[in-house]
Amino acid sequence: MSKVICAFAGIGKTYISKKYSNVIDFDLQKFKYIYNQKELYNIEKLKGVENKVINKNWPNNYITQLRKIINKEKVVLVPADKEVRDILVKENINFILIMPSLDSKEQLINRYKKRGNNQKYIKRAINDLEKWSNLKYDYEVIVLDKEEFLEDWLTKEGMI
Repeated sequence: MSKVICAFAGIGKTYISKKYSNVIDFDLQKFKYIYNQKELYNIEKLKGVENKVINKNWPNNYITQLRKIINKEKVVLVPADKEVRDILVKENINFILIMPSLDSKEQLINRYKKRGNNQKYIKRAINDLEKWSNLKYDYEVIVLDKEEFLEDWLTKEGMI
């Protein structure tokens, strides 16, 4: 069975999914929203865009495909969005939440800008980090060190 990792934005999901064949970055954008093919060339620029059309099949389409992937892949990376975590809890899918430390904010902001995220997205991500860092969870949470990336933790745990 695969490991499902809810990884906070900007800690390396896309990077390691391209680097390792046993890792998949299972983003929700193509499942939750309706886009035309031209818009999908840079998914990062679409994050934070207002007035997106929600797919009427969401979240069932996402969970159905995720369950198929979980049986095939060793490590499945999903967004850390609260909505996704709530869905995973409801569907009894075990996962680990991995977040950067609060002192990583400046590094995260630079990563978001570099990959093309808009200001609205950046502000929301940093607000989420600040808010989520102070909560208690009923599932496992890992907080990375300031200079640590997701790849470092997965390597240390023997997952990649």
